[in-house]
Amino acid sequence: MSVNRTIMRSVSALLVTGAAAVGLVTGVASASAAPPMPTGYYRGVVTTMPAGNAVWYGKSFGRGTVINNTAIGWAFPGRVYPGRSVQDGTRVIVVDYSGTPVGFVRDELRSDGHGGYWGRSLNGQSELLRFRLTR
Repeated sequence: MSVNRTIMRSVSALLVTGAAAVGLVTGVASASAAPPMPTGYYRGVVTTMPAGNAVWYGKSFGRGTVINNTAIGWAFPGRVYPGRSVQDGTRVIVVDYSGTPVGFVRDELRSDGHGGYWGRSLNGQSELLRFRLTR
């Protein structure tokens, strides 16, 4: 094997490893197992649309359910279950709002590895915003 080919393979391996590390840090890494199901209250921060923080404060999870803490009070209940991302097929926690006034929205949660979650709110496959949930 030539030196150039060896160098190229090493660089490729480093790039893949680096991309995986970035995915873990940003919460977009794929995992073979579904993230752990959230329980209890999590504070929320909208990370891609800061104005959203004025009206949304977090989520409270029960047995397969969720309700959002908002400026108008507790609102927008949903169902929670393990599933696959509609964007990339990885295992996620799905927050399903179908059958409610915001039924077009689907949240996908991925564990941050530290007891919190990175989330994406989607309309179909289109991303509406990203958020973070912490204890």
